[in-house]
Amino acid sequence: MIVTDSLFVVRLWFISGGLTTGYEVCIMYRKVRIFEGKTWRMCLLSPTILNKKWQIGPGYLPCVVASCMVLIAGCPSPKTGPVRPTISERTYLIPFLKDKQWGYVDTTGAVMIPARFDLTTPFSEGRAAVRKEGQWGYVNPTGREVIRARYSQARAFADGMAAVMVEGKFGYIDTDGKMRIAPRYSKKLGDFSEGLAAVPNDSGKWGFIDRAGKPVIPPQFDKAGSFANGRAPVRVGNAYGFIDHSGKVITPLDFVYADRYASGLALVRAGAPPNVHWAFVDSTGRVRFTLQADETFAMAEGLSRTRIGQKWGYVNTEGQLAIPVEYDFASDFSEGLAPVRKGGGWGYVSPVGEMAVAPQYLIAEPFRNGLGRVTFKGGWGYINKSGKLVWQTSEMVMRREGEKKEEGEEDE
Repeated sequence: MIVTDSLFVVRLWFISGGLTTGYEVCIMYRKVRIFEGKTWRMCLLSPTILNKKWQIGPGYLPCVVASCMVLIAGCPSPKTGPVRPTISERTYLIPFLKDKQWGYVDTTGAVMIPARFDLTTPFSEGRAAVRKEGQWGYVNPTGREVIRARYSQARAFADGMAAVMVEGKFGYIDTDGKMRIAPRYSKKLGDFSEGLAAVPNDSGKWGFIDRAGKPVIPPQFDKAGSFANGRAPVRVGNAYGFIDHSGKVITPLDFVYADRYASGLALVRAGAPPNVHWAFVDSTGRVRFTLQADETFAMAEGLSRTRIGQKWGYVNTEGQLAIPVEYDFASDFSEGLAPVRKGGGWGYVSPVGEMAVAPQYLIAEPFRNGLGRVTFKGGWGYINKSGKLVWQTSEMVMRREGEKKEEGEEDE
């Protein structure tokens, strides 16, 4: 099975008395090609609107000139050779650094958006937050500024909304740059997920609002996470539990820690060291299995990194050890691979425990948009999943965009 993304750009022009108005829609389709017998069958799944824009004139006549440009990412042809990435693949762009300025390269290492920004963040929902001259705005995969740089802080888009800061207050904008929820929050906000976002009031109590900014769950929690599988972790005092979209507590607040749902399960912890008990619960709050481990993390692509003694391995959604406990350190799975450290070097392991990229780097980071960032002696760069270095530089930075902080957030 081959999965690629394709971009459909449709433009309509309405002409009246020399004035032109237009409508543009950019839609991303996920294309799945399945080999059946001797033929390929293609399915188009989950269309996603990346950008839409009206340009309104004082009037129009239904005299329509329409054009439709379809750019489809496909397989290399044996007759024509490898196919270069199309505009549709530009959603798979990674920040790169040149002369202290940031731009974006594609999965082959080719520069798609020249380095002209002070800071950049990865693309999310067809938008990337970029900073220029101290202000944050957003560009689309072609590099065009689609939301003007005017924010002191800007977060990645999630569920069609992004948190931004204006004059010291946080609010939310949509992918067109329209301020949907006016800046009125003085503290850091949660991202939207399943139509709701966790927000704190001035007293530090957390509740949830909808996309219109209307309070749905009143502020009453000391901490609240994002919804997933219809559940969100919350804390009251020192006790954690889970609530549903109505705010109803669906598991008793008797855990000392609770993480987000992933792969249908949520990580919880009971007890204090040295009597710590780890478990994973389903959406009803029922314990699916417990773990005898020193440390463990939420599921990522169906696997949880777990430490027993001084070594790390991975547990699957059935509570079984899927990858042996033999690594000096391990990170979460992302796009089918996980960074692990073994024998003094970092590499990447597959979900079946095979080393996809041998341990050889000083640092290896999770794959994102088809590339993994690695650091080696004298520089850093990006590798693809076969381990090929597609881009590199000797220009070092202390901290890249989004590392150890929310993307687009400045030091406080």
